[in-house]
Amino acid sequence: MSTKTLVFCDGSVYSPVDPYATAMVLTETAVDWVGSDAGADSIYDNSMHKVELVGDLLTPAFFHGGATVQSQDELAILSERLIHAGYASTSLFLPQSACESINISASPLHTFVYAIISGKEDIEQLVAGIHGVQIREASVDLTSFLQKALDHRLRVSFVPRDEVDIEKFLSALSAFNELDRFRLAPRLDGISSITSENICVARDLGVALGFSSQIAENDSSIRQAVAAGALVFLGSDVNQESRVLGWELALTHVVRTRPEDQLSARATFNAMTRGVYRAVGESNPTFGQLGPQSMADVARWKVTELMVQTADDRVAAWSTDPRARIPLLPVLEKDNLPALVDLLIAGQFQDV
Repeated sequence: MSTKTLVFCDGSVYSPVDPYATAMVLTETAVDWVGSDAGADSIYDNSMHKVELVGDLLTPAFFHGGATVQSQDELAILSERLIHAGYASTSLFLPQSACESINISASPLHTFVYAIISGKEDIEQLVAGIHGVQIREASVDLTSFLQKALDHRLRVSFVPRDEVDIEKFLSALSAFNELDRFRLAPRLDGISSITSENICVARDLGVALGFSSQIAENDSSIRQAVAAGALVFLGSDVNQESRVLGWELALTHVVRTRPEDQLSARATFNAMTRGVYRAVGESNPTFGQLGPQSMADVARWKVTELMVQTADDRVAAWSTDPRARIPLLPVLEKDNLPALVDLLIAGQFQDV
């Protein structure tokens, strides 16, 4: 199907531009317009292709928090899994030796490659096109490592083993000014737990907190991080395969054993879209959402019901009031998750 200009109508569009949008116009490179069916009809002409959504929901495609890939076959398997779950982008963690041997362009996904290195000396040997570097050992001189990465305009990921490692990284980062920290786009990956004190320090230093999809059911770290205003993203699976993806992953945070640990569907969705773009250092506010000039990465879902799903019924009641103007997301229930109908990456339909 040609994707020169697509006019979607008769559905729902999850967009901050218009919380009640039912239509969207998409060019080969970007979202062009979001609004009502009547507005779409006035834009449509015979050079465009009209897509009847018949009640389906359009959202930004998901952005995977991160996975370690060591071979071309592993990349192919990961790409297929992510596409079938509605993802258009992923962070990739590659051993330094694999950065040259793996053909990243073979994946249709947007990829942000972090080379796994053991120290600052390895940075000099990196091939071109690397987005950032990842270090998994706190015993190195982290301050020198950060400076070297800054000198080479590389983003930085750190994988902590425990709270002591987190504190070492945050302490080293605190020696840098705000602009340099912004350029480093520092992130902690594979987090399974973090103290409230370290959450606040990370927030103040602009560190993105990447939580593993295997985080314990009774851990409240993510809820605390979101409540504190820290930058949070989900699905950062450094040392293991991502067992849950997409809406299934979202469900594990929206519905938890202890209601006080639950996230709203909106906060969870942001941590799987816009939050990950911010974690890789992409500051464009349109990334990870649907609005004029945002990326043409769109997922179409078959849904049964839309609402504002929160952990607090009082908030939910206000959020569904028309005056709140909050766009609606699918109701997430174990046996009734949204089904992927179509996925566009950079305006191109994928085989889902």
